[in-house]
Amino acid sequence: MPTKLLLLYVACTMTYASSMTTIVHEAIEHNHKLKSYKYSIQAAFERVDLAKDQLWPSLNASASIGKDKYYYNYPSGRIDYDTKTTSYQIFLKQPIYRPKIFDLIKESKLKVRYAQIQKRDFINSLVRQVLGLYVDILYYHAIQILYSKQIDNYNAILHEIKQKRALRFATDTDVALAKADLATAVSNKAQAQYTLQSLLHRLAIYIGKVPSVSASLHDSIKDFSISKLSIDHNPQLLLAKMDVQIAANEIKKRKKSFYPTLDLSASYGDTDSSDSITRRKNSRIFLELQVPLFNKQNFDAIDEATYLYQASKQNFFDTKERLRLQSINVYYNIFSTKNLLQMDLSVIEAKKLYKKQALLSYRSSLISLSDLSKAINSLYDALIQKEYHKKELTKNLIEYFYLAGKLMKRYKQIDSFIIKE
Repeated sequence: MPTKLLLLYVACTMTYASSMTTIVHEAIEHNHKLKSYKYSIQAAFERVDLAKDQLWPSLNASASIGKDKYYYNYPSGRIDYDTKTTSYQIFLKQPIYRPKIFDLIKESKLKVRYAQIQKRDFINSLVRQVLGLYVDILYYHAIQILYSKQIDNYNAILHEIKQKRALRFATDTDVALAKADLATAVSNKAQAQYTLQSLLHRLAIYIGKVPSVSASLHDSIKDFSISKLSIDHNPQLLLAKMDVQIAANEIKKRKKSFYPTLDLSASYGDTDSSDSITRRKNSRIFLELQVPLFNKQNFDAIDEATYLYQASKQNFFDTKERLRLQSINVYYNIFSTKNLLQMDLSVIEAKKLYKKQALLSYRSSLISLSDLSKAINSLYDALIQKEYHKKELTKNLIEYFYLAGKLMKRYKQIDSFIIKE
């Protein structure tokens, strides 16, 4: 696709200008998976109520109507009976002592917390992905601007070379070299634009539309103040910790299978029948005690829960160590990238002077066009490297806040270093 057509296409598909904050909010609003967590959390709260409901009394009723037809044989003869019978009965049962219910309630509450942390973990990961794309977009937007400036430089040089060639102060080789440098810069810009277009459409998957991004990271990002953050609030670590708590509660719950249970039961019923010996207005109230004596499955269930508890503990330790090492690595990467960025600024100043002197020397016929091209390329290479290090520093900051579980609270600090154009 020609560069002009590409520019027209990108311009047509960009629908609105977006900041980092806007991108995050729209990604959260647009995500259907995140909406499903709302209902999962509501369902978890309902499970708490379901567990508590087992402490409430249960009330049931039954009724029947029918016909009895039978006979009795006596020594004196046979007597036939043909009676119509109606009856009803009401049953009430109130749990008095069921220790397992309280562990079920605790488990349900733990799973509510688990569902809430799962939602937080999903948001943390979603924001990390979206911000990573956004920073990549800023980078490619910045380098395509640099390539545009490089193209302007090479166009000016090509124009000057052609004038010199007309006066026989330059050769056809010089003209060909100038055209080759210009073509390389145009190709580099086109590649940056293609990548930028792809990133914009990838971001559109998260927010529902293609954004327009006209901003860049300010050089002062190198002065971003950072301190060591704990990983204790990382949602993945909190989930692993919740797994341990749920597994420990499961052991307690299964051990309660050996405990007795006590219920209060009451019933009242009445039967209307022509049979004179039918029982009428029957009422009963009694305590039901159940004592488990032996069940091999209970022992095996406890063993299984114990092994699962140990597995969850080891998973927690593994998750904590992995996140700790990642956090340390990213923390030092931040300082390394900040140092590289500081050096980039010094290098760029030197490269600017080098380019200026090379241009003067070329116009004085002291150096060749090839030497001038090297000076120009070295300057833009340094400028692109600076943008790359700004991108890497910003992505390291995003990763560090992500590992600390504070990305939603801290990303706006990064947004303050983004300059709208």
